[in-house]
Amino acid sequence: MNNPMQFMNMLKGFKSPKDAVISMIKSNNNPMIKNLVEMAENGNSKGVEEFARNLYAQQGRNFDKEFGEFMNNFK
Repeated sequence: MNNPMQFMNMLKGFKSPKDAVISMIKSNNNPMIKNLVEMAENGNSKGVEEFARNLYAQQGRNFDKEFGEFMNNFK
C-alpha cells in the first residue's frame, strides 16, 4: 500500500490505529503468528516470552541482553 490516503481510508473502519494493527496481525495466515496472537489475547505472557526466546535463539541472538537494552530506553 503505497498511497497514504488508502491507508487512512482503511483506518476509518477501526476505533484506533491499534485496532487496525491487531486486525492485520490476526488476518495473517501463519500458524505461528496465530498461536502468538492467541497467547497474547489469553494473557499467556509466559508463552509469549518463550516464543520470543526461541525466536532469538534461532537467530543466534541473546534475548535477555537485547530486552535489557530495550528496557533501558524507558528509564
